[in-house]
Amino acid sequence: MGKLIGKSRRSGFILILLAIIMVFAGSELALAIPEIEFHLEMNNLNMQKGVSGNLVVSMINAQGAQVLSIIGIENFDVLSQNTSTSMRMINGISSYEEECHYTIIPKAAGQFALKAIVEYSTKTYETNILLVTVTESSLNDEKAESDLFIKTNLSKTDAYLGEKLIVTYELYTRYNIENFGFTDYTAIDGIIANDIPADQLKSEYVYLDGVRYAKYEAKQLILDPILTGSHIIPSFNLQVNVITDNSFGSVFGGFGGIFSSSQPMYLQTEERECRIPCASQDVINGNLCECCAHLPVTLNLPPHSFQICEL
Repeated sequence: MGKLIGKSRRSGFILILLAIIMVFAGSELALAIPEIEFHLEMNNLNMQKGVSGNLVVSMINAQGAQVLSIIGIENFDVLSQNTSTSMRMINGISSYEEECHYTIIPKAAGQFALKAIVEYSTKTYETNILLVTVTESSLNDEKAESDLFIKTNLSKTDAYLGEKLIVTYELYTRYNIENFGFTDYTAIDGIIANDIPADQLKSEYVYLDGVRYAKYEAKQLILDPILTGSHIIPSFNLQVNVITDNSFGSVFGGFGGIFSSSQPMYLQTEERECRIPCASQDVINGNLCECCAHLPVTLNLPPHSFQICEL
């Protein structure tokens, strides 16, 4: 009888030990199963109209997942899009991450909510919501807006047919930059636009609000109106390749070392309007074109040449 009791106790102890081992093994197995995560991130939630931002959809441990849509993205222009993947090993547990990168630029000022919809294994997931605030760009020439911005300067808004105007796009930066260039063709309806040669464009250091900036004339156009009326100079996108491994320094010649890398950033110029009235002879004969009949402008013109079309 004593032997049976001893065996029974040993059996019970073994069963308890096996149960403990199974519990620990189960918990280790649970820890080894990677957790699926979906996140929406942005480098700056306070944006300025005309300046780009970087939006990232992160999909962790969800290989094969697809971004179906981003709610609210219609309030932004998507300038570029790319995907990157990475693998990490932490405490013997592997983690897979895929990121969808979007370079976006706001269409208007206001507050906008962004949320990504992701599909994985026939199921639909929603990311967190980002609330982005977009403000208007400043028109004050002496005020600093950010570390990188562009201004649109028009020599005059009212002119007569045959008079040339000049539009200058000025780039201000506190970063070292590799290069820059417009991604759009600068065509303007009703106006012939001619580029001023690049070797005639100026660059200098200026101080705005006590902060030093490198100022570049990114582009300068001579505008020759060929039609009367109101003309819109549209907004254009400028790509600036910012050197990421250097700090501030000599921006005008600093192209970095042999191992320099750069990151593209995008700016958008401001849309401007210029108005070209009818000739005086047309006014006398009553042959006003519709586009000029509503131009509320006043010009100081030589006598017997041109005058403003009045309502």
